Amino acid sequence: MELKIIDRIMIMKILPSESDFATLKVVKKIKDKLSFTEEEIKEYNIKTVTQRDGNSSSITWSKESQDKQTDIKLVRIEREIILTKLQELNSKKKATEIHLDLHEKINAFHEKIEKKG
Repeated sequence: MELKIIDRIMIMKILPSESDFATLKVVKKIKDKLSFTEEEIKEYNIKTVTQRDGNSSSITWSKESQDKQTDIKLVRIEREIILTKLQELNSKKKATEIHLDLHEKINAFHEKIEKKG
């Protein structure tokens, strides 16, 4: 699945931090797959910027790399966990436009793969 930098970051942000052990093992694998390599950090100029208040931070990257995509292999259970979290945001009316784009991308890919299987 081709994912942009923002897609990878948003997925990592929505993954559950609490669940059963089996789900947490899968979440760990997802995070490992989505994490940026040293080469990507340098190439995309990815930085964590602490806000002036010192209580929050954001991630930045070069404008030239914002549309670059990386092929991340997500298996069915991994896609289902991500889709479940996106659906939870939707049902709680906490979804944003970025979540909508991500949901459409992952859902379309998931359905395409499932029809092949």
